[in-house]
Order: sequence, then C-alpha cells, then structure tokens
Amino acid sequence: MTIEDVEARDAAVSADVGGEPEDDQRTRADKRKRRREPVPVRVLRQEGQGALVEWRDADGDFHRGFVPAGAASEGACDSADLEAALDYGARWEELVDTSGFTPERLAAELRRRGVWTAKDAEERPGQVVKAIVVASGVTAAALRRAAEKE
Repeated sequence: MTIEDVEARDAAVSADVGGEPEDDQRTRADKRKRRREPVPVRVLRQEGQGALVEWRDADGDFHRGFVPAGAASEGACDSADLEAALDYGARWEELVDTSGFTPERLAAELRRRGVWTAKDAEERPGQVVKAIVVASGVTAAALRRAAEKE
C-alpha cells in the first residue's frame, strides 16, 4: 500500500460522509467522539504524509496499518484513526483454509508419528509440530500460494 492509496481512500470516505443525511452524519460524528481514545503504537515507517504503524488490540492481537503521519504522535494514535487505517499485510485469516482440520485428523497424525501419551508429546515435540502442520494443511508453501492469490 502506498500513501496515494491512503489519500484516495480518505477522499472516498470524505465523499461518502458528505452524501449522508444530516442525522446520519451527526450520529457518526458522535460515535467517533465517544470512541476516540489514545492507543499505544509503534511507528514503523513514515512515507510522505502517511505512517505505517503497529498496535495491539484489546485481545492482544497485533495489527499494522497506514494512518496520516500527524495521527501518530508521541507513541500513540487515536482509536478512530486506527479503525480507519488502511490494512497492511496479508489477511491470513481470510486466505488460509483450515476447514479440513479436525481433532480426529490431528489424533490420527499424532498416532502415526508415535505420539500416544502426554509423555510421548513431551519427548517428541518435533513430531507434535509435524502432526499439527499435516493435520491443518497449513504449510509455508500453502501460505505462499494463498498470498500470491491475493
């Protein structure tokens, strides 16, 4: 994503807001005011009028996105700016298919590798990891193929 993409998105959002009925605009503005709270961010890169920032949400998950450069100051950014941030990176949760992953398939892969007990799992952590990878179908090659389709 480039700064031009961020600016184009912001212009489109502004145009959308301008076309809303007055009551909808007021409601939307009220929601923004209520949600504005500072969130700690790490500025990874500044490019022109935009900045790539990284932050953690309330669940502890990491996110990266582009925000206007002035929005990220002193290690914090308004939550509303982060909600409007242009996403950075692959949307793995939408790209990777784990529908074939079942407890039964994992159990079969563990047993195939000689992992029958908790003690076996402790003694053979590499085999446990291999079983999880095979059972889930999520490999580095699968991730690469998924990202290339994006």
